[in-house]
Amino acid sequence: MKIGGRRHYLTVQVATRTDDGQGGGENTWTDTYYEWASARFLSGSRSLDNGGVLYRKAVEFEIRKRTDYTLGTGHRIKWNDEFYTIYSVLPSDKLDDLKVLAYV
Repeated sequence: MKIGGRRHYLTVQVATRTDDGQGGGENTWTDTYYEWASARFLSGSRSLDNGGVLYRKAVEFEIRKRTDYTLGTGHRIKWNDEFYTIYSVLPSDKLDDLKVLAYV
């Protein structure tokens, strides 16, 4: 990767269950760590949904592999005020990087 290829600052979040004190609860998203990444747009679409337009896009992020944390499909990525659901985490061609396929 060229110097400056990782110019996108993103937040990795994990779902955390919070108890409501009445036997129930809900999942909230907690910031886990921040990372510089490269982002490559893969595809996009739009459709009508309940009278509004629903936009979908797929992005491939390439981030540094961390030894202190394992990234998986139970996480999500916040980037440019959008939340991306992680569908797969793959090893990159380089040993110290990961390719993350995510959709919004």
